Amino acid sequence: MRKYIIHILTAAACALTLFSCSKESSLEPARSNGQMRFAVTVDGATKASIGTADLTEFYLQVTSPDADFCYFETISNDGEGNWSASKPLYWKNEDAVITYTAAYYGALGQNYFNVKVTEDQFTEGASMALLREQSTQENLNAADLLSMKSTELSWEKAVDGVVPVTLGHALSKVNFVLTLDELFAANNLGLETNLCEDLFIEGVCAGFNFKPLTGVVTAETDYGKTTVSPYLSDYSPVTEYTPGTPTATAEYESILVPQTFAAGDLKVNFSILGVDYQWKNSEEIVLAQGGEYTIPVAVAYQGQPGPPVPPAPLSGIFTINANGDKVNFSRGNLQATYDGADWSWTFAENQWD
Repeated sequence: MRKYIIHILTAAACALTLFSCSKESSLEPARSNGQMRFAVTVDGATKASIGTADLTEFYLQVTSPDADFCYFETISNDGEGNWSASKPLYWKNEDAVITYTAAYYGALGQNYFNVKVTEDQFTEGASMALLREQSTQENLNAADLLSMKSTELSWEKAVDGVVPVTLGHALSKVNFVLTLDELFAANNLGLETNLCEDLFIEGVCAGFNFKPLTGVVTAETDYGKTTVSPYLSDYSPVTEYTPGTPTATAEYESILVPQTFAAGDLKVNFSILGVDYQWKNSEEIVLAQGGEYTIPVAVAYQGQPGPPVPPAPLSGIFTINANGDKVNFSRGNLQATYDGADWSWTFAENQWD
């Protein structure tokens, strides 16, 4: 009889360890395989920065109507497509109904103001700031934000207990396509490599508030305007110039906060061969949450920078020989030589030089 009691107590203790809730439950899992598993996808007909294959982890909150069954965990990919929490999550029983919410915080996935995202910040929402350095594919993905608002699911409708997680893009994806006019190719410029240097976007509101439970992102306009360095994703050169044929294009990708730009507020700054360029939007641009946009930027040829203008003519009266004869010199009397960095002056050997 004593052995029987010990076995029962041991089994009960093992059953309780199966629960990973902030509040313990007295019910066992629905069955031996009642552990939650996850089917994860990133929604979008086209890849807007991070896609399903790029996603490695996200936050998940699970609650039940009676509030005695809840989780808040980081769900991670093992690299082979299998998703799991840091500790097992179980369905309460075969009558269980859950409400669950998921979010990927990008660069803030591990750290949020130098600490891990808390359940309060996840539940109540929090103010955040866009990652502004997006000039690599890794940083572009890290700037992205994914969310799945609160969704209800019952064990009955779950396929073998699998919890489907479909994350959507919570910010805006903006592609800037720079098209060089024909004169660049006509002057043998940009035939092989991208000529644009130091490109950055100006006038961007980077502050926003994110509430995972609703999935809503709201721009915080009092955060101030800032700059973003986008990612050069593609360059299509002109291999051989023929008048009237397509010209070279450079495509830059960026993740921006959903916001409205009045005409002239959005600026794209860059330089080509030492000449500074700036493009401004000529009409209002509205970026919606989860939207993907392509903005064309026409680049007119402004020529190549020549040497700086030589110094002004020498002023004053100069002695030219031992007799004390004096003359005034102007550019017509002197030769100016430019070595690529500085100007130097010499006397002409004869007047017609």
